[in-house]
Amino acid sequence: MRILVADDSQPIRQRLVERLSGLPGVCVAEAENTTDALQQIEIFAPDVAVLDIRMPGGGGIKVLGEIKTKHPSVIVMIVTSYPYAQYRRKCLEAGADFFFDKSTEFEQVAEIVRQLGQNGNPGEVAHRTAFAQLVDAKERMERIEQRQRDLNILGSLQKPANAEGVGSACDSAYSMWEKTFDTLLDLVAIFDADQRIVRVNKALADRMGVPPAELVGKKCYECFHGRSCPVIDCPHEVMLKDNRENFSEIYDECMGGWFEIRVSPIHEEGRLIGVIHFARDVTSRKQAEMQARTTLDSLSANIAIVDENGVILSVNRSWEKFAEVNHLVCGIGPELNYLTVCDGVRGSGRDDAVRFAEGLRSVLRGDCEFYEMEYSCVVETGELWFCG
Repeated sequence: MRILVADDSQPIRQRLVERLSGLPGVCVAEAENTTDALQQIEIFAPDVAVLDIRMPGGGGIKVLGEIKTKHPSVIVMIVTSYPYAQYRRKCLEAGADFFFDKSTEFEQVAEIVRQLGQNGNPGEVAHRTAFAQLVDAKERMERIEQRQRDLNILGSLQKPANAEGVGSACDSAYSMWEKTFDTLLDLVAIFDADQRIVRVNKALADRMGVPPAELVGKKCYECFHGRSCPVIDCPHEVMLKDNRENFSEIYDECMGGWFEIRVSPIHEEGRLIGVIHFARDVTSRKQAEMQARTTLDSLSANIAIVDENGVILSVNRSWEKFAEVNHLVCGIGPELNYLTVCDGVRGSGRDDAVRFAEGLRSVLRGDCEFYEMEYSCVVETGELWFCG
């Protein structure tokens, strides 16, 4: 029996391969993204495909669709860290034979493969497995609800108990906080000190496509990265190392966009008791920046963008190539100051450099909107003339 394991998490993929390779008569191939999986379907021709629901390039559902269109006899197992009811329904309606939660049903994958090898009747095995999964899902939800009742962190953010003389005021304040929290357009999540979600606002739940209650109790890396273990460069992990607020701008494959992420620790008497995540969707801005960058790179003119102090923020490809070919110091360094470079020129070109720097300063000060000057530049290939 040929088994294809496709998962972008190397530890998960390795664990699956180890367990499946130990079964008699099983040959296993691997894929780490959607493109690799689609190629392996054609090359390896598996009997069973074990697919992660979220992978770069489209994920397990995309691969499932290709399999059911071109190779309907292949048995498909979807494995995920997102065991939500709508995902289960979506996968089964798309033709998946099995749906497994990595955190609680991981070991069932190899067991099902063993059963398939014994009786070769996927329909019967799938029916029995689906019934067992529904029972497990019910028990899992009961455990989550119990954990919610037992959570005793971020007490100030939980609904206060009525107290004589202040109960009504507390209820009113809490109700106002809840309305404000769910009205925020930014995506907000509150975690406990063990990286488990305590609460998310409506915007985040809507973006994830699940009810807020289904996210409660899950680890942040399970929900936002689709992993079974922490991601090293995640802003949350960085915050845990230095115990300070962390800000970063990242592209999130699972969420399908660019986000400004701010992770803020919550301390009580010097002890970390929780974390707040703020995420703002900046995909439109990033797309505009990339489009502008593409336009600049298509121009033959050498272009640099500087800040109000003359520090070079960005240069286009023509500028980079000219600097590289001619070994010029005024290249692409993010901390390089164009004015400082001009002031530091020595030799025959100094007068032109100083004059152009003064013209640039006049624009930066707001004394004029435009400055232009022709000057020569001696490089390895000879003397060149420019209009700056």
